[in-house]
Amino acid sequence: MAEDKKEKKPPIETASWCYRDKEEDVHHDFAWTITNFSRKINGVPNGEYIESDKFSVSAHGMDLEWQLCLYPAGKDGEDEEHVSILLELVSRSLTATFSGKIEFSVVSDTGEKVFRKKKSIKESDTQIGRPMFGLLAAKFIPHNLLKMDSQSNQITPSDKLTVLCEITIDGKDVQQSGKQQSDSKPSTKVCLEKLSLDLSKLLEDQQFSDITIVCQDGGNEIKIPAHKTILGSRSPVFNAMFNTNMTETQTREVNIIDLNISTVKDMLRYMYIGTIDDLNTRSPNLLEAADKYQLSELKEMCEDTLCANLSVENSLECLVLADLHNAQELKQASVKFIVEHSSDFIDQIDKFKAYPDLIAELFKAMARSPTNKRRKVV
Repeated sequence: MAEDKKEKKPPIETASWCYRDKEEDVHHDFAWTITNFSRKINGVPNGEYIESDKFSVSAHGMDLEWQLCLYPAGKDGEDEEHVSILLELVSRSLTATFSGKIEFSVVSDTGEKVFRKKKSIKESDTQIGRPMFGLLAAKFIPHNLLKMDSQSNQITPSDKLTVLCEITIDGKDVQQSGKQQSDSKPSTKVCLEKLSLDLSKLLEDQQFSDITIVCQDGGNEIKIPAHKTILGSRSPVFNAMFNTNMTETQTREVNIIDLNISTVKDMLRYMYIGTIDDLNTRSPNLLEAADKYQLSELKEMCEDTLCANLSVENSLECLVLADLHNAQELKQASVKFIVEHSSDFIDQIDKFKAYPDLIAELFKAMARSPTNKRRKVV
């Protein structure tokens, strides 16, 4: 709690300041299991519903009370032969407006979320003093999928339907301000920021440079002055290069022909100040650079970012990249993702043919993986 209330300020020392931020979103999930569900479909007519117990979500200083209403035979004539569901805000004493989103889904017998439907909560729906409102997912589940025999029905195993409702309340914008105390001493954070700023200026101004990085940009030779002391202290590869009688030491030039100019500049910036802007889009190329020059912390940062953003579109490329550059954490995460989402790669099978060794690893991983860990097509 103390960390959440820590004062935030702009990244520069000024006499006074203002900082606008956003509170964290509030997440809440609610599961509702209904037994003997086939009787509900046959016994509850169109337009009538059954109710869950009420549940509360705390957000923006309010206890928001919600309730699910399930229409086994549809809410009206337009959604007959379907199950519909309604999330109703039953709190009548709102002291603030809010926005957010919800997602309805059904939990199958394998624990997978199916029939997912998303709805948005608009701030205009939650005006102070406004009567309760609801968010309806019409035609939520077709009846024909619920009337399958019990052995093949993954949606209502043992005639039980489990509905999951996930609510996200958007965090509010908050603003704080203050002024600098005249007798305050620079903090450790300020000193480190000043150090990064000074080293960044050293790279940009090229003062006292004693080595030149040479690379290509569209056929043009680009030269970037740098400092052996910094490069050698940050990279074991540069250190060995500058401590031996190699060509680079004699010519005072280091040719980098296998990395593009943007990646070289990003790598140098990291070596000088220890940070990278927009790592999400730059991780693949920087992982290659970090591996080549043994920048272990940068390589770990790139792996973590790529692992956190794996998708059907990029997981194969990440697997190949990890295999080429000995990135074991990324490789394991990519294999796990592909195995668990194997059904999504059916149309991409040709992409795997160029990598027979990786195909063998994937088959081994699939053989070791429990069946219920792989996604099923419902």
